[in-house]
Amino acid sequence: MRYGTWGPTDLKRALDPYGAEQYKSNGVMVVARDRVQDAVLERLAEDVDDE
Repeated sequence: MRYGTWGPTDLKRALDPYGAEQYKSNGVMVVARDRVQDAVLERLAEDVDDE
C-alpha cells in the first residue's frame, strides 16, 4: 500500500498545490472527493506535459 503510512500532514502537502483544501465537517477534517479527483487529474495532466 503506497500511501498507508501517510498522515494528515502528508495529504495536505500533496493536495495544497492543486487547491484541494481540507475543511471541517461535523468537527472532522475532510477533503471532498471531487477536490481529490480534480487534483489527481491535474497532476496526471502535468505528468503527460512533462513527457
